Amino acid sequence: MVKDPGVRDFQAISICMRWNALLLSNGAVGGEGILAAVMEGEGRGNKDEWFFLGMGTMNDGSKDSGGRAMGTYFVTSKGIKYFGGGPALRMPNRWNHVCVSIEYTDKGAERIIYADGKFNFQFTTAFLEEVKWLKGHNFTFGGRKFKYSGVHLHGMITDVQIFSRKISPEEMIGYTTCEKNLAGNIATWSKDSIWEYEGGVTSSMMSREDICSPDGPEEGTLMLLPPTLSWHGGKALCRRFGGRLHIDSTKDSVESRSYAMVANGEDVRPDRCKRVWLGATDFQEEGIWRDSETNEVLDLGEYWGPGQPNGVRIQNCAGIWEYDGDGHNRYDDGGCVKERQCSLCNFRLLPRAMLRGLCKNDYVDVFYTIMWDEQNNLPFFKGFSGSRINYDEDSESWLLTTEDNSVNGTCVAPIKPMGTGAMTWQFNKDICSTNSLEPFDAVMTVCKRDEFTCNSDGACIAMEERCDQFPNCEDFSDEANCQLVVLPDNYVKDYAPFTVDQMGELKKVTVLIKVDLISILEIDEVGQKLSNQFNLYITWYDFRLKLYNMKMNLNMNTLTTKEKGSIWVPKLVFTNTEKKDITKNDDQSFAVARRDNAFEYSDDSVKYNIFVFDGANNPFVMSRVYDVDWICDYDMRWYPFDTQSCAMIFDSDGNSGEFVDLVAEELNYLGPKDLTQYFIRQTSMNKTMKGSIKVEVVLGRRLLGTVLTVYIPTILLIFIAHTTNYFKSFFFEAVVSVNLTVMLVLATMFISVSQALPKTSYIKMVDVWL
Repeated sequence: MVKDPGVRDFQAISICMRWNALLLSNGAVGGEGILAAVMEGEGRGNKDEWFFLGMGTMNDGSKDSGGRAMGTYFVTSKGIKYFGGGPALRMPNRWNHVCVSIEYTDKGAERIIYADGKFNFQFTTAFLEEVKWLKGHNFTFGGRKFKYSGVHLHGMITDVQIFSRKISPEEMIGYTTCEKNLAGNIATWSKDSIWEYEGGVTSSMMSREDICSPDGPEEGTLMLLPPTLSWHGGKALCRRFGGRLHIDSTKDSVESRSYAMVANGEDVRPDRCKRVWLGATDFQEEGIWRDSETNEVLDLGEYWGPGQPNGVRIQNCAGIWEYDGDGHNRYDDGGCVKERQCSLCNFRLLPRAMLRGLCKNDYVDVFYTIMWDEQNNLPFFKGFSGSRINYDEDSESWLLTTEDNSVNGTCVAPIKPMGTGAMTWQFNKDICSTNSLEPFDAVMTVCKRDEFTCNSDGACIAMEERCDQFPNCEDFSDEANCQLVVLPDNYVKDYAPFTVDQMGELKKVTVLIKVDLISILEIDEVGQKLSNQFNLYITWYDFRLKLYNMKMNLNMNTLTTKEKGSIWVPKLVFTNTEKKDITKNDDQSFAVARRDNAFEYSDDSVKYNIFVFDGANNPFVMSRVYDVDWICDYDMRWYPFDTQSCAMIFDSDGNSGEFVDLVAEELNYLGPKDLTQYFIRQTSMNKTMKGSIKVEVVLGRRLLGTVLTVYIPTILLIFIAHTTNYFKSFFFEAVVSVNLTVMLVLATMFISVSQALPKTSYIKMVDVWL
């Protein structure tokens, strides 16, 4: 705490501080963790506080990239508290940098917060003039002087600066990015005489670079992972946990860090890790050792054990052999593929883990930090609010204890996956209040939120590779439980997914119709039919359904036969067909779910990470190819100079039209434009006044064939008949024969043409001509 400055009030107050919570209470920084406060006394709540700064959880349930609840800063200024600041990361073992500035004006108390180099929030509230910084009352950090709500900080605080003025955004950004040093005029961290310790507070030294680096301390944290793997397997294991294979390149560090950790492990548990992989190889050029991550050439000549390296091209990976060498001469080369060794990993930032599949409870943590247990020389999981998971090598089990030892859990599992992957936990207490001590199937994961955790080894694969019909996990667990459509218990597939608006009016479900007209199979003018082949696409949304793990590739979201049969599918009637054919949901139909909108992550209590899509925003698309004979009324009055229009009419089946709104989406003609007798003049799709979808195909007749087979021959015949008028009377018999022949031929042509055309009650143009 800082001593009373002797001033009762200020027109402005600003505070900057750096803090690191080592433990979060009940999954939050105290639910409302206390960072700084000045109180008058106790008994009146916020009205007793001249100033307060704390952190709690966001009310909107927002989460960070690891699925952890986001935090928010709370500020009290002169007795008035404000809830609802901007989001801020809320994790243990992480340095936070924050500046708060409050200015009191006629408009109120204007509060501004910058956190970790970014603007957090700004808001103006009222304030109570009578609330003062009372004489003899200190400014406390990490807790309140008087008992009230919230939990004292279990962690570290440094570089606290207090100002009696409003500091600028540039100053706040500079401080919270560690690019600028500030010195408060009320209190500054460098002036030891004004600071007092209370309770169990102790002081320690830490470099500014380690506090300010977003990537963590330069030296990092070393952990010796005991699973015996190939060098490549060890490298992958370190990377999966967020680190790398470690390599030291100074005499002191080889002896005091790398080798000391290996030797200590042998003292604790002999024969556990006699040989350990390091992060250096000479793959590229024999004898030239490089950093396995940066590819930087390393000078390791002074650190090899006697006679090492001796593997030539067979042994290309560096390690430590506990029995080989002395002092800083400890390095040894090994066979990267065949040899099995432990792995020495370096973590700039401590790894984070998540225990999925447990019920929501107040006992066992969901989120963990992986830390190093020097006493046992093993990593362990430290829960955000105190749960601890250690590995017991004798029983080959992971043991969980809560902070207050009220709950203990056991999970029998090998050490190889380092506590990650699918696990079965047995607790000694009914943590879910279900009157049962049944074991829990859970998954411990260090994977990102957009990754899936394999069951057997905890390996991480992209969610796009989950259920992609190809096994990416060694145990094929990524191809298990690949259900796409999730039906609620009260789902009825016979009912259309209509909704009701705020006025209580029914809102029909929109069904989009797209038609790809593949080809015209037959034009039967006499039979009054148009036969064609088309692909019909029906698109709709069903708000009642959830969709799991949809892919960007549409074809990867194909519904199974069972899924197709279990959901509501729009039925359409082909209205102008002889038997009123309807659409089919059979083996020839193809249904997919289309990923149009964002997803939500599955809840922590669900064992596996699942991308959950809402059926209200991501549609189903069903397609099928149909061959249909449509009734078409051909108008032959102007034959052969006629234009024919044939329709394909789609309507809702039965009484479903009351709940379905058909919408014309798209029409594509994919067949040839030129047909045998016709050519495609135009195609269109529109919605009719009755709500049906009408596809219209306009056909233009090709005249050349008719001209050549009807008009030119008839003109020639008439011309020949007319020329007989100029014959001499001597050729009377020939004239009669020619005219009779012409008349017979014309009559034959007339009959032939008439038979090829539909019989009509009206006279056609060709009839007049013939």
